[in-house]
Amino acid sequence: MLLLKPYQVLWFVALVHQGVMDCPSTIDMDRMCESKTIQMLTFNQPDVSCGESVPPTAFEAMPRIKYPSANPDKLYFLLMVDPDAPNPVDPTLRYWRHWAVGDIKTKKDAFIPEYAPPSPPPGTGEHRYQFLLVEQSSKGAYQPITGDRGHFNLCNYLDRSGLSHSAVAVFQFQTENK
Repeated sequence: MLLLKPYQVLWFVALVHQGVMDCPSTIDMDRMCESKTIQMLTFNQPDVSCGESVPPTAFEAMPRIKYPSANPDKLYFLLMVDPDAPNPVDPTLRYWRHWAVGDIKTKKDAFIPEYAPPSPPPGTGEHRYQFLLVEQSSKGAYQPITGDRGHFNLCNYLDRSGLSHSAVAVFQFQTENK
């Protein structure tokens, strides 16, 4: 079982889905949320389903992620991105990188880099926030992430790092800052 132990615990619903990311276009997470829901994980508040709208405060604390189907012999890489930055009508900063965690091993603590909680600009409408979990081929088999959080080229990063375009688990929620 994959387990990250941050300072505060939040659980979320995840879809276990063999979803291939179609580069360079956007990830059709809406379609993925409608597909096979196999694993249920929950928040420390009422359950949230993939694709559901939640208040921005729901993810202020770094989430704790649990993936029971994790292979204990594998390493994983997790990304949290906003494909709608700065606004869904004109997402010129797609993908805004909120979180990236590598070398995740089951039942062990992982290095937890800086987490940037969802913060859609007021009045820009509902933003989608997507979690993507992919397998790593070996320890450290990913490139360091530097630079601005905006314009994160997800597919280019996966290619440069030798990471799979097949997500083993995905999750999406929406939030709006009115």
